Amino acid sequence: MFNRYLNRPLVLTDQRDPVSISWDQLYAYCGPTQVIATAVAFRLFEQAIREMSPRTAPRRNEMALLTAFPGRGILECIEMVTRIPTLAPHRLTVDPQAGPAEAPGAYIGRFYFEVQIGEDRRSYLPAPGYFDDEFRSQVSRFQNRRLTDEEYASYMAFKWRKAQSIINHEGDFFSGEAIPPCSLEPEGKAGWYGLQAYADIHS
Repeated sequence: MFNRYLNRPLVLTDQRDPVSISWDQLYAYCGPTQVIATAVAFRLFEQAIREMSPRTAPRRNEMALLTAFPGRGILECIEMVTRIPTLAPHRLTVDPQAGPAEAPGAYIGRFYFEVQIGEDRRSYLPAPGYFDDEFRSQVSRFQNRRLTDEEYASYMAFKWRKAQSIINHEGDFFSGEAIPPCSLEPEGKAGWYGLQAYADIHS
């Protein structure tokens, strides 16, 4: 089976109502070039919610994140799951230098994350062996470049295999530990990805 989480959506609380987000929805939102990112993000949020909010769907307005990997797909998944980038950008930190030295390197940044739910915050490092020299070589050669049909098919086959291995990894995909939480206090108006026209209207 490609994806053992297909029928196990992430469930969060927005205002007073539950919202559920499946891996399939993340994939549709981000597009096929981000299939690995959707697998990583789904495993990250699934584990974080299970560890820090096992009995209650976490509130979107009580979450914060740090990512040391600034890839487009990861940021899009963070937006779709939490709405933090548009509605509370001060609760998202993008820092390619964050994390310990053993965090696997990416083409830009490294695979290290922090997720906060309420007053609990945890660091997350992916399982060893997934983001290796082959992965970095594939990304540096093919990502965001004009490809022939053959190159595209080969690269996408690699990405689907990698995504499947991540999504079906037995046990927790991430290791981590509890770390001090950050402030969740409001800071300014929603930014909507820096659209000044929106900020002006709602100022």
